[in-house]
Amino acid sequence: MKKLTILAAIHGDETYGIDLYNAFIATYPDLAESVQLIIGNQQAYQEQKRFIDSDMNRHYAEKVVDHENEELTRVEKSLNDFVPDYIIDVHTTRRDSGIFFISDQPNQARQAIYSVLPVDVCIMKDAVITKSFIGHHLNAVSLEYSIHSISERSTAEFVEGLAALLSGQEVTTTKSRMYDVTKLISKDEWLNYPGMKNYDIKPEGTALMVPADVSEVDTEYFGFWCQPV
Repeated sequence: MKKLTILAAIHGDETYGIDLYNAFIATYPDLAESVQLIIGNQQAYQEQKRFIDSDMNRHYAEKVVDHENEELTRVEKSLNDFVPDYIIDVHTTRRDSGIFFISDQPNQARQAIYSVLPVDVCIMKDAVITKSFIGHHLNAVSLEYSIHSISERSTAEFVEGLAALLSGQEVTTTKSRMYDVTKLISKDEWLNYPGMKNYDIKPEGTALMVPADVSEVDTEYFGFWCQPV
């Protein structure tokens, strides 16, 4: 039996990973010892903030003396104690961008995680990935959920996919589309395409994770320019 860590709330106000963990344990209590839940930023989670001093997922493994560095040290110790085969870092966004994986370069462990859900995979090469949690763990990917896509069905699909992953099975019947993220969409580029939606194709590439308006701007970038792999 494989072991997996669900990392939730590395941004303290993104908590769906906790719901996924609880749903899995409720459905498969006999597999509880194979799945670890880590709250990434405990204080930010308690205060329902993205972070306390600095974005923990933008300077991961940098020696910054602040609250998030203390949280980072705790997370790494928990992982070292559990030694998971796979790690899924769960995020949520206000943007209506569906469900997709964000990944560093594919390898055997990451490809096994992709099989959990038949959703798109975005391979990121931007500097954001090198400073993120998954950029420092070869067996980790991020799973991004739009709040508009969270449902009983999306939870159940994750639970069943995770059970199969732990037992060494591949579960998807539909091949996931894969994209290379060529660069982040700048504010000026976003403003240049008013009304741009996810999967719109522009000269710069296919747009993903695009905010509909300023109310959905929950991070410093305005989406990804992608090319199909």
